[in-house]
Amino acid sequence: MSPEGAGAYRRDNPNAMVTLLDAGHFALETHVDEIASAIDAFLEKAIL
Repeated sequence: MSPEGAGAYRRDNPNAMVTLLDAGHFALETHVDEIASAIDAFLEKAIL
């Protein structure tokens, strides 16, 4: 998704957590630590 597309989500849901990565189709292979941290942060916020 492009940064513009992510901005559309934020306009529709101001509480959306958006994390942009400089990654391609294999982001889970190349950016696993960053993605895991973002998921952890989301779950911490959602649970509390």
